[in-house]
Amino acid sequence: MATPVEWFNKNLKPKKLFSWQTLILVSLVLWLFLAIVYLSELYYPTEALQLENEDRDAFIRSSLLLLSVGLAWWQIENPIRIGNFSLRPWILSALACLLFFPSLLTGEIPAFAWIIWPILAAGIAIFPKVRRGKDKWQVPPLEERSQLLMLGLSSLILSSWLGFAFLVEHWTQDYPELASADVSRSNFVVRVGNAPNTDGKEILDQTVSQIAGEVNGQTWGSIERFLFNLQLGRVNIQEQVMNQLQGIVDRDRWSVQVEIVPETEYDVRIFARKTATSAGRSDYLLSKTCQIRPDTRMPMDSPAYPAGMLNCKSTQFTFE
Repeated sequence: MATPVEWFNKNLKPKKLFSWQTLILVSLVLWLFLAIVYLSELYYPTEALQLENEDRDAFIRSSLLLLSVGLAWWQIENPIRIGNFSLRPWILSALACLLFFPSLLTGEIPAFAWIIWPILAAGIAIFPKVRRGKDKWQVPPLEERSQLLMLGLSSLILSSWLGFAFLVEHWTQDYPELASADVSRSNFVVRVGNAPNTDGKEILDQTVSQIAGEVNGQTWGSIERFLFNLQLGRVNIQEQVMNQLQGIVDRDRWSVQVEIVPETEYDVRIFARKTATSAGRSDYLLSKTCQIRPDTRMPMDSPAYPAGMLNCKSTQFTFE
């Protein structure tokens, strides 16, 4: 097993002054200097070497630039391969995104950097195949065309998936209740974990609970009377729900509505609607469709037969 000194001499010791090893080593020296400054400020604040924020940023930018150029140079000369597949385009593309997106220096990777990364990698891989000489272009050989086409299409698909992921993340930040919607039939979104407990979900669940209390185990006549009073507005379901939920933010923007689906006995739709506060956003609602059916588990000789039972489907999210 090689010692660290032997590994350094083999891999990082510059063979000439201007080389990728030199750039990487200078970058590491700059990082080491910054680490020493940080530790001195941490343990010896009165005697530490002080660096202004502008100087610190200049050191960070310089070290990242040298490191990126050194790694890119290294990959051009010694590409990493997995079998016959070269990782060089993907590494070069990642380094290019690092250089051309300054916000990366703050530790935040912008969404556009992720989206452009696979497309740029495909371009780096395809460009040498269609470029020949200084001002000459060529059609790739027939045996390489299908491989290059698959690479380009795969990169576009990956970029589209990444873009869609950031779009969904943006939507859920603007409309938190969207995370409570049913995605079981989606071909693009998979839920990981349980739905978050948002205000809209609490309102909808409490409305279902209120209706279930008036339906489950009650006689059919009592259920019809409750639904009749509900439709006439004699039962203020919104007030009942909001009285049970005191921690709801923006209570005045939420409204609750229950309607009977026409020509059914009985399906009800439950809506929790939220109005927008700015012109750039839309009103939206969460909804559930529930069925009121006789409880077949109850004995037929029971005085309450046929009693009702409420069964609800999953939550739906809709823009208005």
